[in-house]
Amino acid sequence: MKIELTAFSAELLAAQELIPRARIIARAAAEAFAGCSVNVYTAGGQGDEQVWIPRAWAGEQTVRGTAVPINEGALAKVVAGQEAMLFAGRELSRED
Repeated sequence: MKIELTAFSAELLAAQELIPRARIIARAAAEAFAGCSVNVYTAGGQGDEQVWIPRAWAGEQTVRGTAVPINEGALAKVVAGQEAMLFAGRELSRED
């Protein structure tokens, strides 16, 4: 894995909005890990419900779907554990 940290940081700082920053992160992660797919989510509200909203994607397989309830799926496990986690594709449903 190789990321030019100075250039990456400068690109993030130059982007003023959330979605352009999410796209930068997705692209950099997909380039750093050959053959992977990256989806960047942020927590947000839809009506009265808190959800994970897909903001950017990169790679061959992407999720351009709807938001996921904040307390469901793989993202909820990451938040609950407060640590990095690795999920194998065979362990996940398509929605995860």
